[in-house]
Amino acid sequence: MTDPDATIRNRYLAITATRLAGSAGALLGLVLIARADAAKVPVPRLRISYTQLKVYEAQRGQ
Repeated sequence: MTDPDATIRNRYLAITATRLAGSAGALLGLVLIARADAAKVPVPRLRISYTQLKVYEAQRGQ
């Protein structure tokens, strides 16, 4: 049998890791957009992806 506490801990760690990955992705997107702006390089797909991520996070209540 598996330990119920270990299962709960593993699920919590998976959820936390997923949220951190989402935050890291948002931060990376923001940094890349800022660098592109500074270099005057158009990055429309990155802006769309970043906006979609922020909308998704807002809908999930993060």
